[in-house]
Amino acid sequence: CDSKVKNPAPLIMASFGFLQDRWGSEAAKFYELYLKDPTARIPAHVMILDHPTGGPFLADNGHLSIGSYDDARMWIEAAQYISREYNLSGIHLLGVSMSGQTVVHALIEDRRLGLGLFDSGIAVSIAPDFRQAPGIQLARLGTPQGVENPWVRALLAPLPYETLTDTIQSRVVLMFIEKQFISNYNRVHKAGKPLELQPEHVAIFLRKECENRITFLRKQYQGLAAWNHQDFSLTNLDDYMETTRIAGVIDRVQTPLVLLSARDDPAVPHTQFREVQKAAGKNPWVICYNTTRGGHFAYDIVYGKAYLGRIIRLMMDLEILRTWNSDK
Repeated sequence: CDSKVKNPAPLIMASFGFLQDRWGSEAAKFYELYLKDPTARIPAHVMILDHPTGGPFLADNGHLSIGSYDDARMWIEAAQYISREYNLSGIHLLGVSMSGQTVVHALIEDRRLGLGLFDSGIAVSIAPDFRQAPGIQLARLGTPQGVENPWVRALLAPLPYETLTDTIQSRVVLMFIEKQFISNYNRVHKAGKPLELQPEHVAIFLRKECENRITFLRKQYQGLAAWNHQDFSLTNLDDYMETTRIAGVIDRVQTPLVLLSARDDPAVPHTQFREVQKAAGKNPWVICYNTTRGGHFAYDIVYGKAYLGRIIRLMMDLEILRTWNSDK
């Protein structure tokens, strides 16, 4: 990224979703597939960011975030710094699962503020509504006897019948907490008391930490022009999740954006993607692409690593981006 380089390369800002960070399994997979081999790597600088539910984020900041619009503002601040310090041909966003929300909100907010930081975005296996995914998985987790699961209350409706896939996904959340969140928190926070979290306290812990983040943001940013509080409520966590859900904002995107989702995604029901697709309507900036298979960011397994790599390369092609709406 040397500012003296005559032929600058683009930058990809990437994040991989709920409980994922730069030390996580998805980041490692992305590195192995698209960056490790110098002869075949994606021709770009790559910044892999912690999702605000990642262990390092809580350890360094003291507040766990649900991401989305809050996360997008952090991406914008990082992009502002990088664009000042380094010579880049463009900045492109890649978000998987919950970080797909971040991509959408970052593109919208970049335009609202008139910054012109981002040239394109890709949201893969997007989780467009936290209350539905991973909210429903969190609502299915057990709690101590006599203690109501706070995510059940937040959903404001009885939970649907629990399928085998639902059961597996709830256990996956527990696995991520144990293997990734707690281990990475303790790795970063070596000086403090090691974090210990029993399975029956996971749902309660995550709900409380997300509520603490909203309280913090409300105290710090409510009323400031830089924070779009008119559209995205900080009144409480439930209002925040309602106002930041992607189906409610996708029509505001004015930057080339590809949404890629698979019908066999086990973590996010495909009905959620169809809702986003319908909300995008005739927005010429957004392409919604469905595949039959692909799981939850498992495109490298189903189609081979070139599949997603090709989409990323296309979304960094300046000629394609310049002519994005030419036929619409």
